[in-house]
Amino acid sequence: MKNDSEQIEGEKGVYHITTSGLSLRQPIQRILFATDSFSDFKDCLELVRSRGIEVRQVRDGRSCVDEALRGKESGKPFDVIVVSVDLPVLDGFSTAMLLRDNDCARVIISMDSTEHYIQEEESVQAGCDLHWHAESLPGDLASLIGASAR
Repeated sequence: MKNDSEQIEGEKGVYHITTSGLSLRQPIQRILFATDSFSDFKDCLELVRSRGIEVRQVRDGRSCVDEALRGKESGKPFDVIVVSVDLPVLDGFSTAMLLRDNDCARVIISMDSTEHYIQEEESVQAGCDLHWHAESLPGDLASLIGASAR
Protein backbone atom coordinates (compact mmCIF):
# COMPACT_ATOMS: atom_id res chain seq x y z
CA MET A 1 0.00 0.00 0.00
CA LYS A 2 1.24 3.48 -0.86
CA ASN A 3 1.81 5.55 2.26
CA ASP A 4 4.47 8.16 1.45
CA SER A 5 3.21 11.33 -0.19
CA GLU A 6 4.31 14.71 -1.42
CA GLN A 7 2.12 17.77 -1.84
CA ILE A 8 1.98 20.07 -4.83
CA GLU A 9 -0.09 23.20 -5.19
CA GLY A 10 -2.55 22.98 -8.08
CA GLU A 11 -5.02 25.43 -9.53
CA LYS A 12 -7.86 23.82 -7.58
CA GLY A 13 -5.93 23.14 -4.35
CA VAL A 14 -3.15 21.02 -2.89
CA TYR A 15 -2.66 17.52 -4.27
CA HIS A 16 -0.96 14.60 -2.60
CA ILE A 17 1.23 12.55 -4.88
CA THR A 18 2.30 9.14 -3.71
CA THR A 19 6.06 8.84 -3.82
CA SER A 20 6.48 5.10 -3.31
CA GLY A 21 8.22 3.89 -6.45
CA LEU A 22 8.43 7.28 -8.18
CA SER A 23 10.40 10.47 -7.91
CA LEU A 24 9.02 13.81 -8.94
CA ARG A 25 12.55 15.18 -8.58
CA GLN A 26 13.40 13.70 -11.97
CA PRO A 27 12.49 15.96 -14.89
CA ILE A 28 9.43 15.04 -16.91
CA GLN A 29 10.50 14.32 -20.48
CA ARG A 30 7.61 12.35 -21.99
CA ILE A 31 3.85 12.58 -21.48
CA LEU A 32 1.19 10.36 -23.01
CA PHE A 33 -2.18 12.09 -23.22
CA ALA A 34 -5.28 9.90 -23.75
CA THR A 35 -8.57 11.62 -24.52
CA ASP A 36 -11.08 11.54 -27.33
CA SER A 37 -11.29 15.36 -27.34
CA PHE A 38 -7.90 16.95 -28.00
CA SER A 39 -9.44 20.23 -29.14
CA ASP A 40 -10.50 20.85 -25.52
CA PHE A 41 -6.86 20.60 -24.41
CA LYS A 42 -5.06 22.44 -27.21
CA ASP A 43 -3.70 25.16 -24.88
CA CYS A 44 -2.60 22.59 -22.31
CA LEU A 45 -0.73 20.55 -24.91
CA GLU A 46 0.96 23.69 -26.27
CA LEU A 47 2.05 24.62 -22.74
CA VAL A 48 3.62 21.21 -22.19
CA ARG A 49 5.37 21.21 -25.56
CA SER A 50 6.68 24.74 -24.95
CA ARG A 51 8.61 23.34 -21.99
CA GLY A 52 10.45 20.90 -24.25
CA ILE A 53 8.43 17.87 -23.18
CA GLU A 54 7.54 15.24 -25.77
CA VAL A 55 3.78 14.70 -25.94
CA ARG A 56 2.13 11.70 -27.56
CA GLN A 57 -1.62 11.68 -28.08
CA VAL A 58 -4.04 8.76 -28.37
CA ARG A 59 -7.83 8.71 -28.58
CA ASP A 60 -8.82 5.50 -26.74
CA GLY A 61 -7.80 3.29 -23.84
CA ARG A 62 -6.50 0.37 -25.89
CA SER A 63 -4.25 2.69 -27.93
CA CYS A 64 -3.02 4.25 -24.68
CA VAL A 65 -1.93 0.89 -23.26
CA ASP A 66 -0.33 -0.11 -26.57
CA GLU A 67 1.61 3.17 -26.86
CA ALA A 68 2.75 2.98 -23.23
CA LEU A 69 3.97 -0.59 -23.68
CA ARG A 70 5.86 0.42 -26.85
CA GLY A 71 7.53 3.23 -24.91
CA LYS A 72 8.50 0.91 -22.08
CA GLU A 73 9.84 -1.77 -24.45
CA SER A 74 11.89 0.79 -26.40
CA GLY A 75 13.58 2.01 -23.21
CA LYS A 76 11.77 5.36 -23.39
CA PRO A 77 8.86 4.98 -20.95
CA PHE A 78 6.43 7.80 -20.32
CA ASP A 79 7.00 9.82 -17.17
CA VAL A 80 3.36 10.88 -16.96
CA ILE A 81 0.24 9.41 -18.51
CA VAL A 82 -2.96 11.47 -18.42
CA VAL A 83 -6.06 9.33 -18.95
CA SER A 84 -9.61 10.58 -19.43
CA VAL A 85 -11.99 8.41 -17.39
CA ASP A 86 -14.48 8.23 -20.26
CA LEU A 87 -12.21 6.88 -22.97
CA PRO A 88 -13.77 4.78 -25.73
CA VAL A 89 -12.76 1.14 -26.41
CA LEU A 90 -11.28 0.70 -22.90
CA ASP A 91 -12.45 3.07 -20.14
CA GLY A 92 -9.97 5.19 -18.20
CA PHE A 93 -10.07 3.11 -15.03
CA SER A 94 -9.40 -0.16 -16.86
CA THR A 95 -6.69 1.60 -18.84
CA ALA A 96 -5.07 2.87 -15.62
CA MET A 97 -5.11 -0.62 -14.09
CA LEU A 98 -3.35 -2.09 -17.11
CA LEU A 99 -0.81 0.74 -17.16
CA ARG A 100 -0.04 0.27 -13.46
CA ASP A 101 0.06 -3.54 -13.73
CA ASN A 102 2.63 -3.22 -16.53
CA ASP A 103 4.67 -0.49 -14.76
CA CYS A 104 4.23 1.87 -17.72
CA ALA A 105 4.70 5.30 -16.05
CA ARG A 106 6.00 7.09 -12.98
CA VAL A 107 2.75 9.05 -12.61
CA ILE A 108 -0.73 8.17 -13.89
CA ILE A 109 -3.32 10.94 -13.74
CA SER A 110 -7.00 10.39 -14.39
CA MET A 111 -9.20 13.31 -15.37
CA ASP A 112 -12.86 13.97 -15.95
CA SER A 113 -15.25 16.86 -16.35
CA THR A 114 -17.14 16.23 -13.10
CA GLU A 115 -16.13 17.22 -9.57
CA HIS A 116 -12.91 15.68 -8.18
CA TYR A 117 -14.48 13.77 -5.33
CA ILE A 118 -16.87 11.83 -7.56
CA GLN A 119 -14.21 9.81 -9.40
CA GLU A 120 -11.20 10.21 -7.10
CA GLU A 121 -11.66 7.02 -5.06
CA GLU A 122 -12.22 4.90 -8.16
CA SER A 123 -9.11 6.45 -9.73
CA VAL A 124 -6.97 5.56 -6.72
CA GLN A 125 -8.32 2.00 -6.76
CA ALA A 126 -7.38 1.76 -10.45
CA GLY A 127 -3.78 2.74 -9.64
CA CYS A 128 -3.81 6.44 -10.47
CA ASP A 129 -1.59 8.77 -8.49
CA LEU A 130 -3.83 11.79 -9.05
CA HIS A 131 -7.32 12.65 -10.26
CA TRP A 132 -7.90 16.06 -11.81
CA HIS A 133 -10.87 17.98 -13.13
CA ALA A 134 -10.40 18.66 -16.85
CA GLU A 135 -10.81 22.44 -16.41
CA SER A 136 -7.89 22.61 -13.95
CA LEU A 137 -5.59 20.39 -16.04
CA PRO A 138 -3.41 23.14 -17.58
CA GLY A 139 -2.56 24.74 -14.23
CA ASP A 140 -2.23 21.44 -12.39
CA LEU A 141 -0.03 19.92 -15.08
CA ALA A 142 2.18 23.02 -15.04
CA SER A 143 2.54 22.59 -11.26
CA LEU A 144 3.48 18.95 -11.64
CA ILE A 145 6.08 19.79 -14.31
CA GLY A 146 7.46 22.53 -12.06
CA ALA A 147 7.66 20.13 -9.09
CA SER A 148 9.62 17.62 -11.17
CA ALA A 149 12.18 20.23 -12.19
CA ARG A 150 13.06 21.37 -8.64
